Amino acid sequence: MVQQLTREIILSHLGSEDRFPVDFDLGFPWLGFSRKDVAKRSIENAGFKEGIDFQVFRNDAENSKGGRPSEKIFLTVDCFKQWAMMAPTQKGKEVRLWYIRIEEELDRLKGKVIPFSPSQQAPSSEQPLLQPTVAEIAELARVIYGDLLDPHLVSGFIANQVAIEYPHLERHCEAAKKNLILPIESELMTVTELAQLYKEVTGKELSEKGTESGDARKFNTLLTDRGYQTKVKSKKSSSYRPTEKGKPFAKFVLQEARGSSKTVQQLRWRRSLIEDLAAHDEKEVVKAKLVDVNNAEDSKVNDIDGNIIHLS
Repeated sequence: MVQQLTREIILSHLGSEDRFPVDFDLGFPWLGFSRKDVAKRSIENAGFKEGIDFQVFRNDAENSKGGRPSEKIFLTVDCFKQWAMMAPTQKGKEVRLWYIRIEEELDRLKGKVIPFSPSQQAPSSEQPLLQPTVAEIAELARVIYGDLLDPHLVSGFIANQVAIEYPHLERHCEAAKKNLILPIESELMTVTELAQLYKEVTGKELSEKGTESGDARKFNTLLTDRGYQTKVKSKKSSSYRPTEKGKPFAKFVLQEARGSSKTVQQLRWRRSLIEDLAAHDEKEVVKAKLVDVNNAEDSKVNDIDGNIIHLS
């Protein structure tokens, strides 16, 4: 009878002082392998190193019935998790996530006892225990963003994550997010609008052709170079986040995306940012004038009668 993987076993692996605590003979059925030889080939083909990722204990003597010499294989927890991720089974991926979640709980609780039931079994395709519940998603979002973002934005983030985990609820999540949209403060501006205002106030050109899209790109670069925002890249797109310097002038809002019914988070800026930028520009002008004055003073000397002689 195959021993079931339980929360208790995972905790014993994670808390073990043994470098190789995972028994291969017990582990391969947990990952959905039905044959030991197939599982062993999977380990070998994955490129794991003996003595680093796993340890083999061999009994070279034949057993009393004349069978082949036996061997026992034990894995590190990291090796077992990586093997689970690479296993060509859904069970393997579920087991890996279960280990990760329990590790995160241990880190978060910092040594506090985690209640568990010895009879709690590993997840299966019939009972997807590894999928986070809506309550877990909401709790995590509030812990991470609760003190940083507007509650409406936190709720919008929760709705997005729920839709990812539960695709059949996406339509309901989008409908719920529409009720979160608040009137945007009249002074809040898009980067395109702010770029045009900057040109009017300072008289400076941003892009060579003077197009709105070109000006917006140049203005984003200006804000980044001046330390008001930073660029955040993801696999699908990139966006901007305000820095500590930029936060007094910035605010995230929820709006419907263009050409889509989905609600997205967008960065807006207050008009007062232009004043701060103009003040910076004025300081630079003053500094340049002071440099010119100092250079002019350095180019003068007095003759013997005290008259100024220009050296240039």
